This record gives sequence, structure tokens and C-alpha cells, in this order.
Amino acid sequence: MSYCAKHYLIYQNEHKKIMDLLTFFTILNYRLAIPTSFILFGTAIYLTYALKLIQFRSFSRFLSLLIDGVKTQKKSNVKNAISPIAAMFTAMSTSLGIGTIIGPSVAIIMGGPGALFWLIFYCVFASVIKFAEVTFAVHFRDRTKEGLILGGPMEYLTKAQPWLGQWYAYATIILFAGWTSVQANVIAETLAQEYVPEWLTGMLIAVLVFIMLNGGAKRVGAFSSKIVPVMSVLYLIACLSILYLNRFGLNDAFGLIFNNILSSTPAVGGFLGASIFSAFRSGIYKGAYITESGVGTAAIPHSMADVARPSDQGVLAMISVFADTFLCLLSGLLVLTTNVWKINYLSNILMYKIFGQTMPLFGRPILILTITLFALSTIIGNSFNGRQSFASITQYKYLMVYYIFICLAIFFGAVSNVPLVWAIIEVLLPFVVIPNALSIIYLAKKYRHILLQ
Repeated sequence: MSYCAKHYLIYQNEHKKIMDLLTFFTILNYRLAIPTSFILFGTAIYLTYALKLIQFRSFSRFLSLLIDGVKTQKKSNVKNAISPIAAMFTAMSTSLGIGTIIGPSVAIIMGGPGALFWLIFYCVFASVIKFAEVTFAVHFRDRTKEGLILGGPMEYLTKAQPWLGQWYAYATIILFAGWTSVQANVIAETLAQEYVPEWLTGMLIAVLVFIMLNGGAKRVGAFSSKIVPVMSVLYLIACLSILYLNRFGLNDAFGLIFNNILSSTPAVGGFLGASIFSAFRSGIYKGAYITESGVGTAAIPHSMADVARPSDQGVLAMISVFADTFLCLLSGLLVLTTNVWKINYLSNILMYKIFGQTMPLFGRPILILTITLFALSTIIGNSFNGRQSFASITQYKYLMVYYIFICLAIFFGAVSNVPLVWAIIEVLLPFVVIPNALSIIYLAKKYRHILLQ
């Protein structure tokens, strides 16, 4: 057998092993996602009822807090703390990330057009979960002897069960590493379309993240406050332009959504035994991933806010979810109006194709810039959140170990097989979401007065 033939057989065997692993984790994720979706859905409905539709009653309070924060440009003098608005933008940098662009397309391809309905439904109603998470994260945060803030689910979960905080910290260190590696891969794959080597992209992102993390919460907060508004407006304008060009397909798109709310025919995933829950599961699961409502991760940067009343920060977090929701709706409509959802495979560059085909002259550079900004902000935000999970275990010691770990995850994510990484991450997600969501219900019953301040 020739040298080339031997290497071809080795490649084929390795490829088969990867595909077997991908199939295993995909099926396992499908099984775990069904109970997880119902728990998330139940938590959202319960808190909406218990807190009397607070997500719909708090818009005036949100606007007052936002306007006051922008006018005063308050900068915190508290060690390791940041302003409420900076905390909000830092949290939004992860939720308003690449998941907002790609997440709806994945949900639709896996669960059918009806998945977009459930994604939007979950985003709206589950915003109250984020309100509870953030309010408890600020109220129950702790400090080290040096005055550094320790906050997030790692702290409030200990009020439900002492060991849950430690479990959450260890699990999310892995989760954030996985998320950042996937985001790095999105940038690398996109830039590879313009002939930029993936290894170079991975290396540059890793260096940038290292610099940002060394600056702590204040540097990350300042970066997020500047980049989040710019990238959101840029993507909004681009999406509205493409939808205008495809405006005659909007009626059909909405028809597909509402006629397939209980769809049993997703574009792919039939081998999983698709059922009437396909749209429900895909939409809610991706909604949780995009908004982080129920996952608890957004509460970490919010817990760094220098704010007097914890529920004020909860309101900022809750209503900011509607920005995610609107951009998700636009992304989903792009996929439906251009019929990209009928492609029977998952890819990180589907939106790249939409922008390139619909706006040949400006589409590609706009999307490349937008994806790069979205993904970079998400990578930095998630890396910072992972830093805080690590700090909750070590009391801010040995942070350099974490910096090296996350930078390696970013680099290898940029050059790795992303479907397998994505499948492994989603298997871990229920083990973070389920204890967090159930604990939020318990804490909401026990400390309801904190939420109603």
C-alpha cells in the first residue's frame, strides 16, 4: 500500500471516529434537552406569574435607570466594581453575541420554522428569570479580604445548597472555555473565506483576550460599553436592508413560523426521531443559549455593578433581553425569507452566504465586520465570566493559570472541528441549567421580598 493510501485510510478512520462521537453527543443532547426545555419553560411561566408580569411592567423603570446612567456617566470608585450601565453592556456582550446571528438559524434548521416562535416566546417570558438571577447575584455577592467582589450564581446557589455554588463554578469554567472556542471558530471560518489563516486568527484573538483580562472588570466593562452599541446598530441596519430587499417573502416567512409551531419536520435531525416537540425544544434551548436566561451566566458581570438596590440591576438585565429578542427575530426572518433554512446541514457561515448573495457589494464586508465584533465581544465577555468562576474557587489567586487555559481554548477552537465541540458543550448545558433554574424557583419563594423591592 502506498504512503498516500495509508494516510488516506488513517484520515478516513479518524473522520469516522469524529462523526461517531458527534452522533453520540447529538443524540444525548437531544434526550437531555427535552426535560431541560420544560424546566426552563416552567420556571419562566412560574416567575412571570409570581412577580405579576414584571417584564412588561418595568419599561418605565428601565428607561429611567438607563437615562440616569447615561447622563451621570457614573464611574465606580469601589474596588473591582463597575457602573450599572457598564455591567449591563458587559453582560450584553455575551448575549448579544454570535448566538444572536447564528442561533436562530440553528434552531430553525434543527426544529423547523416553528422553532423561531418558541425562541422568541422564551426570550420574552424568560427575561424574568434573568431578572431574578441578577437581583440575587447582586444581593448575595461576597467579597474577599482584599475587597474584591465575588458574585454570580456561584454565590446565590449556596443559599439553596452549599455545594451547588462550587459545582456551578467548576462546570462553567469548562462551559465558558467551550463557548469561547466555538466563537473563535466562527471568526476563523468567516475570515478564512477571505483567505486569512485560521491559526493566525486564533492567535490574534487569544492575545487580545489575554490583554483584556489582565485589565480586570473595569477594562472589560469599558470595552463592552463602546463596542456593544456600535455592533448592534450596524447589524440592525444590515438586517433591515436585506429584509427590505426580500420584503415580498415576509408573509410566507410568518406563515411558516405560525403553521409549524408544533412542527415535526425539521430540515435536519430526522434521524433523531423528530417529534412534535422539535420546534419547542430547539427554540427554547437556543433561546436559553442566546439570552442566558436560566443559565445564570449573565448574572456574573451584573454582580460587579456598583448599585444600591439589587432589583434595579435586575431590571436593566431583564429589559435588555428584548434587544436580543429583536435581533434574533431579524436573524430568523433572514433565514426564512432567503430559504437558507432548507439546507440540510449546519454551518457557521450560513449568514455569510445570505449577506454575500443578497448584498454582493457591501454584504460580505458588513457581515465580516459585524461577526468579528459580535464574536470578539462574546469571547471577551465569556472569558471574563470564566475568570470570575475561577476566582470564586481560588479567591482571585492563580489567575494566570486561567488566562493560559482560556487562551489555549481560543486558539485550538479556531482550528478545530466545531460541530463536535458544539455538541459536547450542549451536553454540559443541562447540568448547569437544571440546578440553576430549580434553585431560582426555591430562592424566589424564600426571598420574594428581595425581588419586589
